Amino acid sequence: MPLARLAGSGSQAEAAIAGHYNAGTVAGPVEAVEQGELVIFDYHEISGSGPAQNALFSSFIKIVERATGTVVYTDTVSTGVQSVIPDLFFVLHDMLYYIKDRRTLVAVRLAS
Repeated sequence: MPLARLAGSGSQAEAAIAGHYNAGTVAGPVEAVEQGELVIFDYHEISGSGPAQNALFSSFIKIVERATGTVVYTDTVSTGVQSVIPDLFFVLHDMLYYIKDRRTLVAVRLAS
């Protein structure tokens, strides 16, 4: 299933991740994909101060149970980057893959 950009859709996935990020500091879209009973999502927050052109961002990935909204995995993907990076992760079969700090491939087995 491709990544979805959640924007007030009222879906069960959106309800599951609500409260797990601060919408006031999010820069760019929240991207999510459902995998069985899990919702995997990423988002970026402004982490530096100053004018928008000098802003720095941090990127995060979380996995929550769709039915309960319980976080079962979280990681900081990058900090201090100069732009929002779309499509931080992908899912293949029962594995989640992403690159941490621009140099480490992370693979997480998804229990469904």
